[in-house]
Amino acid sequence: MPEDPTAVPRLVEVVAQLREHCLWTAQLTHESLVEYLVEEAYELAEAIETGHTGRADAEELKGELADVLFQVLLHARIQEERGHFAFDDVAQLLTAKLIRRNRHVFRADGSLQDSFPATVEEIVASYDAVKAAEKPERTTPFDGIPRSLPALTLAAKSLDRAR
Repeated sequence: MPEDPTAVPRLVEVVAQLREHCLWTAQLTHESLVEYLVEEAYELAEAIETGHTGRADAEELKGELADVLFQVLLHARIQEERGHFAFDDVAQLLTAKLIRRNRHVFRADGSLQDSFPATVEEIVASYDAVKAAEKPERTTPFDGIPRSLPALTLAAKSLDRAR
């Protein structure tokens, strides 16, 4: 399917129109959206875990990704209405973060490196070093793990960090 360069701007516009003209959507807040964000994230995880990633099941995965993206757009729109930032600012921040943290792929100016690491271990070491430099206040491997994660997920994440 060819890419539509107007798809993202149109989506941002539709979300803005919903916030302006739909009473239910207009009343949503960051706090009231949390339950939907968590639910949509779990639905996406379930689609992936139950094998909806192949061609035959791609529509299920695409739908769940769209639901999570809607949540991101709503949160960004609320901030835009408050005069804080817009979805484009979120996209720019993510682009900069991806370039900065993946120095094994990108130079500081965003252009591609001439060569790339041969092993995943090299990539992880490079990524971890950049992330550690960004977050010097994190002094233990457990800093930054959200305490609101479900118990089993929290335990698994903690064990992974302990290793």
